[in-house]
Amino acid sequence: MPENKKICPKCGQEGLVFKVRVIYLESLEKLKNGENAKTPELDRFLKESGQSGKPKAEMNKVLRDLVQQFGPPSGKPQVLKTISPDMVVVVFSALALFILYQIYFTQPEIFWYMVALFVIFLASFFIFHKSIIARFQKQKSMDSGSIDVIQKAIGKWMKVSYCLRDNLIFEPGKNETAPLNELTRYLIKASLPE
Repeated sequence: MPENKKICPKCGQEGLVFKVRVIYLESLEKLKNGENAKTPELDRFLKESGQSGKPKAEMNKVLRDLVQQFGPPSGKPQVLKTISPDMVVVVFSALALFILYQIYFTQPEIFWYMVALFVIFLASFFIFHKSIIARFQKQKSMDSGSIDVIQKAIGKWMKVSYCLRDNLIFEPGKNETAPLNELTRYLIKASLPE
């Protein structure tokens, strides 16, 4: 019995059940190598879904859609590193001191108002320092935790099967199912810490 034969929890059959990762990988292979690619499971999937025998342009679109639908979950790209609130206050304070220096020589009548505003800002930062840092640490831990969740979700993705008859994804041996269009949500939910 081939590795991808698993029983669907909804219909109780295995004839139209495929491994998600196999469909994804064989779709990539077929896109790359065209008709020369050896993709037995994908060919069976396309035949059973009525999508085989299409012209090359249409088939490439079908394959790109399969790659997108069956692809593994990916984390959001992190463009910026997190910056500590303390560092922001230090930089802002240095800039504020320079601005206060300029105000002292160019507009001395408002200098003391600006100093008072600066002192109020610093005092409010130090009063709320604990809660600001706690929120920063929580966000930072969530960002690092999301990497772990994505890695666990990819591990789950390696095990998930798809029933063509019911258009459902499921992990073999478990009764929980989801529609194919909710693959990423299903994997992330199953990978979250309890």
